[in-house]
Amino acid sequence: MTKIVLVRDLELGIGIVVPQKAMVGHEHYVTYRKVESNLYTQIKTENENVINYAGFGCKKSSRFNNKKEWEAYLTTFSGCLRNSLQVTVKLSMI
Repeated sequence: MTKIVLVRDLELGIGIVVPQKAMVGHEHYVTYRKVESNLYTQIKTENENVINYAGFGCKKSSRFNNKKEWEAYLTTFSGCLRNSLQVTVKLSMI
């Protein structure tokens, strides 16, 4: 899920990544002072645990120039989480 918010002269992308089918709902709390706005989510628990990743990106950082680039980043990020690197270390006693 992603939202684009204008804060002062910045365009700010807010993103939340949760496991598939875990998002129950969301509420975008918008105030007249944009820096006080927020995005709240309702997420299903699994064995009383919740997994979520939240972050933001700023257009002035030049890493994300538009909503499409921001959403592409979030898609790549969530793909990395689904296919995370697993490392096994074997220790030997000398």
